[in-house]
Amino acid sequence: ISAGPYYPFAYDSNSHTLYVGATYVVLAIDAITDEIKKVIHLEDVARAIGLEPWQFIYINATGMVYNPQENYLYIGHLDSSFVSIYDLTNDLFLPQVIPMKGFFPQFLFASDDYSKVYVMNIRSDSISVIDVNSKTEEKVIDLHSYLPEP
Repeated sequence: ISAGPYYPFAYDSNSHTLYVGATYVVLAIDAITDEIKKVIHLEDVARAIGLEPWQFIYINATGMVYNPQENYLYIGHLDSSFVSIYDLTNDLFLPQVIPMKGFFPQFLFASDDYSKVYVMNIRSDSISVIDVNSKTEEKVIDLHSYLPEP
């Protein structure tokens, strides 16, 4: 399982697939037969963006969202503060990552219509808002901004 106190998972109710993040892989588990049916290697993120795995820190899947409209998995990566996108239809990472302005993305959640993905950045006390259409971080919500000035 992923290093640290992370328990990343996402579920596709149509295919009955549970995706579980770990340090170097994401496991796709068939929830009917209780068997691992696919292993997604996180090192492939580096290759998708034109690098070798030794050139890029890709480890620690710390949060995930499954988007049924795209059949994509959005995967938060702890150490590098980015979100990668895995295309489940074509079994490959998209050749783009979404860099976060916040540090240590841990939990990912989608809006009801899947137009936005919210990323809780635990080291910067912020929430990144990803626009799903453009695949970019459109806003960072500073959790301390509500505090009145002293």
